Amino acid sequence: MRLKGKTAIVTGGGQGLGEGMALRFAQEGANIAVVDKNPATAPAVAKRIEQAGGKAIPVVADLYQVANIERAVAETLQAFGRIDILALSAGIFDVASIEDTTEEIWDRHLDLNLRSAFFCVRAVTPVMKKQKYGRIITMSSIAGLGGFLNCPNNCASKGGIVNLTKALACELAEHGITVNGLAPGPFETPINDQFNWNNPKGDAHRQWLSDRTPSKVSFFKVEDLTGTALYLAAHGCDVTAVDREVKPLERVMNAAHEAGLADRIQSYVADLTDWSPDAQLGALVCTQESFAGLSPEERGRAFEVLQSATRDGGVHLVGTIVRGQRGVSLAELRRQYKGWSISVEDDSSSSKSFLARKIAS
Repeated sequence: MRLKGKTAIVTGGGQGLGEGMALRFAQEGANIAVVDKNPATAPAVAKRIEQAGGKAIPVVADLYQVANIERAVAETLQAFGRIDILALSAGIFDVASIEDTTEEIWDRHLDLNLRSAFFCVRAVTPVMKKQKYGRIITMSSIAGLGGFLNCPNNCASKGGIVNLTKALACELAEHGITVNGLAPGPFETPINDQFNWNNPKGDAHRQWLSDRTPSKVSFFKVEDLTGTALYLAAHGCDVTAVDREVKPLERVMNAAHEAGLADRIQSYVADLTDWSPDAQLGALVCTQESFAGLSPEERGRAFEVLQSATRDGGVHLVGTIVRGQRGVSLAELRRQYKGWSISVEDDSSSSKSFLARKIAS
């Protein structure tokens, strides 16, 4: 059980992706605080966890109010004595054109999707710092990575989450706290009921989505994302968003297929628990361990594919940072990464991190 003895707060845990993460984390042994504004769904999810042999408490809280966020943290500490994981899934998405976006619509989206996420992190930071341990998972969206019609409110709030994630990761990394973001596409969740994913009225929209997805899936299942969330929440995960570019996994798979490396790329992300090509996830995490056993030539070729899928030319970080390799010499790394510029980013007593950049020809 990968999360045995850990405690997780899951906001928006009463339904959708939040519910899926709460149930999955509980299956892996975590104590769960199911935080949701709905007085019916939060207790229902907590009851399901307890009936399955887990431990959970419901916390009914409107996260628009910072006082409620602080209360949720206090209740979790009172029940379980610690907080190891914070998964931020509370959010809203209302379709509205520019002209139809009122001040009230704009404020509701920014205040819940972005503002509450920050204050949730602020509330757990003292606890995690004291523990010298924490795993924080933010929830952006494909709407946070690119513009979409009729949802400037959602694009702005979710785009803010992407950069907030990086800022939080920079500040908290030295305290043993990682911050990673997920950016999902369309899923079979209540927030997408407005697109009629589960009835004939949505046939045209589902066809439009499947035509643009190699797997021909329009709306993905919650279970397609929970494995990745578990990976980021687990004790052994030391990746952090400060050195990652958040990009849709599907884009990487397309580039890999064109280069004849689809099988290799799939093996690189095998560490993402229960990952499958049909999971159109918005987060790509490539750790050094994922490249173990590859020759320098294979590794270099793979990096080139990842670079083409995630960045637009130039000299860039292209997908890995080497962490915790005490005893590995810089000379050895330069031999392994021939044709790459290697710089030491962190050389503390407990870890050593290197940044690999492809040298432009």
